[in-house]
Amino acid sequence: MKTKDVLLWISFYSYFVLYIFISLVLAYTVDSFHVLPSIPSIIFILSPFFFLTFIAGIVYKFTRIDDRKDRKRKLLGFVKIGIAPLLILFIILGINEKNSKFDVERWAKDEDKRVLMIDNLLEEHQLVGKTRNEIVELLGKGEIPEVSTHNEVRYYLGTSLHSFFPIDIETLLISFDENDKVVKYDIQVG
Repeated sequence: MKTKDVLLWISFYSYFVLYIFISLVLAYTVDSFHVLPSIPSIIFILSPFFFLTFIAGIVYKFTRIDDRKDRKRKLLGFVKIGIAPLLILFIILGINEKNSKFDVERWAKDEDKRVLMIDNLLEEHQLVGKTRNEIVELLGKGEIPEVSTHNEVRYYLGTSLHSFFPIDIETLLISFDENDKVVKYDIQVG
């Protein structure tokens, strides 16, 4: 085996190990920060895999011709193994998408997961203008804040997804007017 071939294979093996590490970091990040499917997130997830196939193509093209068949089989094996972390990342994205959809039953049962559903709730349901009864029907009773000068109800959402250390709690504070209609809402972190 020539020095060039050895260097190409070392480069490929090194990147493959790095690819596995990058995939683990991506899986942790996608899961921890509840990343949803979008064009940027999909491109970000696919990029390391495309680079892996690019390096495999370079190794295949520039290695000796008499060993190409064996090398092709070996490289394709690595690329196939490289698909597994990619599939896991897409499964995590799908689970995140499912968990982000607002569902009245899940809202009532799993208070810690409300933070995952809040964006979808606010997109799908126009809270401002709803009556107190409509809010109770949609979100449950909630709790009245201890220090409240307004007609307000607070809903616990869970641990904030936007903080690096999971110590901040998010709550949804809904304010009503004298006719028991929602005039504003606010997501509070603290």
